[in-house]
Amino acid sequence: MDISADYRRCRTQKIQYPNPRNGNVIALAENDACHALLNLIPWFFGAHFVDRTTWGITNIFIERCFATVLVADYERKPRRYIGITLSVITVTISALLAPTALFLLLLYKNQRRYRRLSEDHKISCGTLTMHYTLSIRFQLNENLRSMKLLRNIIIMCGLLNILGLILYTGVRIKWLHFYSDIVAHYYDAFFNITLAV
Repeated sequence: MDISADYRRCRTQKIQYPNPRNGNVIALAENDACHALLNLIPWFFGAHFVDRTTWGITNIFIERCFATVLVADYERKPRRYIGITLSVITVTISALLAPTALFLLLLYKNQRRYRRLSEDHKISCGTLTMHYTLSIRFQLNENLRSMKLLRNIIIMCGLLNILGLILYTGVRIKWLHFYSDIVAHYYDAFFNITLAV
């Protein structure tokens, strides 16, 4: 699949609307759907890492609270459960919050457009008012159906991320024993690749 060709096609494809005042065809803008998708992908990764950073700072604060409460023996007695619990909570929240926010944003926008289209039989696009066509209505309906499918995919990916995190934590704290250090290193590489994807 050639992503650059799709991007070039998206950049060059113009959306044309009839002007309701005089009937002339107006090339309003480049394809906003392609631009929106290309802008949402970096937004997802940015939201994930900003979310993770925010919770990371909160984790430092919580860990210092534990150090304050357990001041008598905090440095002498190892407490792995504090760090592991905070790390699991951080990754879980950031892995679930970013896709959920993106999903809800897209679902809300599509439902609002579809509802407005069904009620008014026209869509306002900037200063222009565009009367709906069957293709626009079909596309919005298709967007809503795909969002329902995406909901299941997001839930499944979130559960797989949590499972991967549990396995990764198990390897790191020697809860899961691999009989070879090479296998553990391959698991580290595999976990990093899945995080990148």
